[in-house]
Amino acid sequence: MHILLLTDSLQTYPECIHSGYAHIISALLHGNHQISILYSGNFIDSPSWLQKANTYYMADSSDSQNYSLKSILKLIFRPQKHYLKKINLWKQNICSLLEKQQKFNLIFVLPGNNSNIINHALSEISTNIPWIGDASSNWDTLLKEKHFYYYNKKLKYNISNIINKAAFLTCPSMRLYERLQKRIPNLKQKLLYIPFPNSNIEGLHLDPNDTNIKFSPSTFTLLYPGNLNNGIFQHRFLNAFSRFIKQSYEGKNHIKLLLTGNIDSKIIKRIKKHGLKSNTYIINVSYYKLLELFQETSALLHIEENNNDAILLPHYLPAYIASGRTIIALTQYHSETKRLLKNNNTIYANSTDEDDIYYSFVRAWSQWKNEESNKHYPESLTYLISEQNFNNVIDIALRCSINTNVSIKQ
Repeated sequence: MHILLLTDSLQTYPECIHSGYAHIISALLHGNHQISILYSGNFIDSPSWLQKANTYYMADSSDSQNYSLKSILKLIFRPQKHYLKKINLWKQNICSLLEKQQKFNLIFVLPGNNSNIINHALSEISTNIPWIGDASSNWDTLLKEKHFYYYNKKLKYNISNIINKAAFLTCPSMRLYERLQKRIPNLKQKLLYIPFPNSNIEGLHLDPNDTNIKFSPSTFTLLYPGNLNNGIFQHRFLNAFSRFIKQSYEGKNHIKLLLTGNIDSKIIKRIKKHGLKSNTYIINVSYYKLLELFQETSALLHIEENNNDAILLPHYLPAYIASGRTIIALTQYHSETKRLLKNNNTIYANSTDEDDIYYSFVRAWSQWKNEESNKHYPESLTYLISEQNFNNVIDIALRCSINTNVSIKQ
């Protein structure tokens, strides 16, 4: 399949939440899709995936760094003119490219600060190609009744046109996902939750040199892809895990804890101090290998050392759910994860209570020993999309009803 990606920048720094779309590129190339990119602006880094894509540069004089005081004042006091100029520029370049290259199967707007400008431009172009837009965070602001600029009022009405024209709309935040569904009920069938990764991936990991990690079927394995940063929690957690090993019927050698996050030397010393050196594996694997491990381990750990009110939940949660494995969620009373996952296939424990943590390990071991994990997951999370099943979304998009008789025009 040939996919056209549209973006205002080719920067892929993972730490920048609006430019860290390397996980999307990785998923698309992992599915052996042909990639073309239409972009504006310069890029500083040179990601490895760039060599595997056809790139088309769109010159944009409005993004020049040589701003005069007059141009800055125009941008502040006449934002509508600047905004419409950029929309028209994108419309012209998209139409020009589609007329020259009538071979694209799908158009994808990558997440970014100016993604709504590209959404707007696409919604005003008639084409027979399905496209996936981006419901960026400013949608939530635009849909509120206060603090409007004049051009934002116009954009508010344009959102309905974007929703009607797009095959799907991606969303990086579960809370934004829920707010948009509440404000625009007809979004439910189109809105896709694609969380941003919180790990430092360069771009692809398509050819990783991973060490084979295999344990016997009789080994109970727990996997946690995050970090253990809180010193008080570390002590509580390691105490509970040590008790679990000592009192387990399986014996010390048949229980393993896999840690794939950024584990520093202080944590390693504490692990040794608790006598857990032979039971703990600190491994560095690619993101795709990590997804494979989700399927192979006995249970998965999700830890909230503090109240988790962040708008972006950990990127691994959708893949956790898709794996069908038992999830041990160590949370506090007010937990965003607890509210979303509810009780389906999840064992909850109070992260501030060592005994509760210990008994969660015992219950997970009992489930693993006596019965197969429940493969179902909450209906409210049916539309969660992770890197693991991202290519299924592409297939769905191509099955959408598209009018193939409409010509490309502005």
